[in-house]
Amino acid sequence: MNMAVQNETDYCSCNVNKESWKDNKHTVMRVEMHPPKQAWNSYTRKLITTALDRNVRHPGCNPCWAAEDDNRNSTRTIFNQALQGIEPLKDQPRSIILKPGNVCNLACRMCNPATSTRWYEDAYKLEEPNVDYNEYTKTFEIIRNSFGKHNTEFWSTLKEWITELRVIYIYGGEPMLNPETWDWLEHGVRVGASKNIIIDITTNLMIWNQKYLDILKQYKNVKLNVSLDSSDAKEIEYIRHLSNAETLFKNARRMNEYFKDHDNVEVSFTYTVTSLNIYRIDYHLDKIIEMTGINDYSLNFVYTPGIYDVRHLPNPIKQEIRDDVVKLKSEQHPGIDTWFDAVVPGCDQLWPEFCAHTDKLDQIRGQSFKDSFPEWWEKLSPYWYR
Repeated sequence: MNMAVQNETDYCSCNVNKESWKDNKHTVMRVEMHPPKQAWNSYTRKLITTALDRNVRHPGCNPCWAAEDDNRNSTRTIFNQALQGIEPLKDQPRSIILKPGNVCNLACRMCNPATSTRWYEDAYKLEEPNVDYNEYTKTFEIIRNSFGKHNTEFWSTLKEWITELRVIYIYGGEPMLNPETWDWLEHGVRVGASKNIIIDITTNLMIWNQKYLDILKQYKNVKLNVSLDSSDAKEIEYIRHLSNAETLFKNARRMNEYFKDHDNVEVSFTYTVTSLNIYRIDYHLDKIIEMTGINDYSLNFVYTPGIYDVRHLPNPIKQEIRDDVVKLKSEQHPGIDTWFDAVVPGCDQLWPEFCAHTDKLDQIRGQSFKDSFPEWWEKLSPYWYR
């Protein structure tokens, strides 16, 4: 019942599924070449759907199966709960995940040029490709341009489908920078579809747009997630490069206050967990709640790029912080201890890569991991590869 439209312009069954939908010639279907209706009829989607209906573990769904084996909530179980009691339709999805391109105002450490236009120059310097800058950015500009207003067939199809949609997830780039997304949601209000639709949207909240927020208020239920990865200004500006911590926390408090009388809108924050900010995570979560007044939060554990997966930290460090991580065990993350203790391949390679990547990006950006995270650096420095 679900369609995911990814930053890289491919279609998938969900945002964690590893299998891009293909046409009958085994070509990956992309927004700029394949309209949504054509993608919906992809044989890949039908194969995955059939496998799920028969409880067969399709390899594209391995992230969910792994989560469920570890007694953790998976994307599959979350979707099943959200769509409970909703009948599937033959000709369109009932749920859609939209990542409308890579236009963004930040260059977060865990992102890349496919998810943020502000990453272009840094990525070029990191990768040192044997092509000039303009040639290097062509691929990413296709991503940027695929979700513009000129792609009339894409947006007109989403407007046609919205009356039968029941759940919409919106991620970035930065959603506040894609006006076509908001034109689509405003259309949903005009045709009366909004009263039947749940929206889950994530924003870095560096932009305050009153018109867009007023559109959200008119939907059945909205979960508005603010990206907050630390309570410390230096740390958050290091992780979410080009952000301003003062603006971010001010807007978070303002957002919470703005929606306090709207029971259909839940403001929460998402803490994206990486090897940069796992240290004293329980302290930071409590402090963010205190600073913003936002009580609800979710944890987004980064798996890709693998260098940011906290399970690749040196084993003595993992043992030292384990108790703080296990404290986070909850209804939302029931198997976090099993997940954290899991032995995952690649640590001998990915930890040195994390160190080298961090050092080189620090040099490019004029930042310092050591200065931004002094206590964490003191723990990590004996294991740092130079």
